[in-house]
Amino acid sequence: MYKVLIIGSGILSTMVSEMLAWRNFPCQVTIAARNENAADEIVNLIKFTSENVGHTFNISSKKINLDSVEEMAEIISDIEPDLIFNTASVQSFWVVSELPDHISKALWSAGVGPWTACHAYPALQLMKAIKASGVKTTVVNAAFPDAVNPLLKGIALAPDIGIGNVSNICQPIREAVSKILNSDISSISVKIVAHHYVGNTIPSEGHAKGAPYHLSVKNNGEEISQDMLPHDKIFKHIKTDLKRKRGKDGMFVTASSAVRIIEGFFGDKTIAAHAPGVRGLVGGYPVTIGRRTFDVALNDDISLSDAISINEKGQRYDGIDSIQDGYIRLKQESSDVMNALMGFGLGEYHISEVAEVSAELVQRYQTLRSKHV
Repeated sequence: MYKVLIIGSGILSTMVSEMLAWRNFPCQVTIAARNENAADEIVNLIKFTSENVGHTFNISSKKINLDSVEEMAEIISDIEPDLIFNTASVQSFWVVSELPDHISKALWSAGVGPWTACHAYPALQLMKAIKASGVKTTVVNAAFPDAVNPLLKGIALAPDIGIGNVSNICQPIREAVSKILNSDISSISVKIVAHHYVGNTIPSEGHAKGAPYHLSVKNNGEEISQDMLPHDKIFKHIKTDLKRKRGKDGMFVTASSAVRIIEGFFGDKTIAAHAPGVRGLVGGYPVTIGRRTFDVALNDDISLSDAISINEKGQRYDGIDSIQDGYIRLKQESSDVMNALMGFGLGEYHISEVAEVSAELVQRYQTLRSKHV
């Protein structure tokens, strides 16, 4: 039985645990979180619901202190997990939606990039703890892996792979193509290279707003050219005819992408998937995964260097100018938005500074929130 350690007790942690339980995946799950009561409640919820659908799921909880590398290292040493799934963030992405619409839209215009420190701090602490424990494991990071994984790569502590983001747009594309061409969805395959921004923007805007990507769509193995089916038509169909729940409710899509990666990793056969932050790369890529390994799986018409270049350009649309050698530099326009709304004008910092940066971000956000909510 595979041992899976899930860090965090929020919505994504709950949904992924539920899916693994209901699918009767042969694993022993430990929910490790700062909030002991929340972790216990997840455990009980999943025990009860899995019993209702006929499964007895092996799940337990542990209290962790993300500020203590030593304590986390001890827990990791005790459990010796085959895979660690990190969902922890100092502040979740969706909290901005609590603000009045005009304020939240203004903040979103800066992109997710300015909030990277909030996602990077728990991941940094976790990766330090894994190193200190000496346990060999695979780390799947859900906390803005498009940026966090390459940021941690700068100090040789990158998680192995991410989930969501690029993956979240793949099934809508397949469904749209299937509907437009009146073809069975099982015959439609997709490979896309794209940053988080692209997958997040297409469903709401019906296009990528100029952000670069590389998309290959096939029907029964035959490439569908843009002359036959323009991408704009696919994306517009996603916005108009394939709307889905977004925000917290829409996290089921992200959770399902995580389950595909987790189950696929342990599978006896390799499967096709998409994932961001693969071995510390910026942005998202098609991958093959299985037999406890994975790799980027590009078509012959694009090189890895070209794919990386697409994602490095794509991150600018999320407010990130560059990530290199453990430093993240934000776009000036994004820094200006954050400074105007929150008084936070820091444009560059090192991964070693994310504890202080994330604490200041949260404090300034709470000050902004108190004025409007």
